[in-house]
Amino acid sequence: MRHHSYLLSNMKERGWEDRELDYARQVMVQASNEQPFWRKVIDQSLLWLFLVIIGVGNLFIIASIMPLLVLFPNAAIYGILMLLGIVVGMLTEIVLRDIEHLFSGHHLYIMYVLVPFIAASGGLVVLTYAQQNLPNFFFLDRDPLKMSIIYTFFFILPLAISKFLRRKKKSAIRSSVDGSNTLSAKKEVL
Repeated sequence: MRHHSYLLSNMKERGWEDRELDYARQVMVQASNEQPFWRKVIDQSLLWLFLVIIGVGNLFIIASIMPLLVLFPNAAIYGILMLLGIVVGMLTEIVLRDIEHLFSGHHLYIMYVLVPFIAASGGLVVLTYAQQNLPNFFFLDRDPLKMSIIYTFFFILPLAISKFLRRKKKSAIRSSVDGSNTLSAKKEVL
């Protein structure tokens, strides 16, 4: 439904008449209501599959840097965590943007809360494990919580920036559409 309103607002922006928009809305609603049951199940399971993939992927990414924890100094490790957080956050944002039209409002909010939580908890688990089991980790001044927070912050950064830019673009489009409607209304009065 949410995707329908986005499409309809784009159609209105491009000059579609209200009669045409009503007909397009009816067609879209009818098509979404006539989806087979298996299609709806697949759409819902896609959400949970995505969460599992993000969780496992984060664990593998953080686990892959465990050998580097012993070799590199703190600044290099923090830089690697920042870079990995940004890259994985960007990939996650791309996937979220691609599948968000499948879900209604509260499912999206769950995604935007659970995905960073999964990243933070996965990072904390792996880094705590590294602290307990890697040689020389105790001699280095490394805090797993601090490292997990750095990774999670830079993981969330692309998600937050994208959300902000899309919201800003959407408000600019709405204001331009509202502005063009008031201009046409003023022309009709004159």
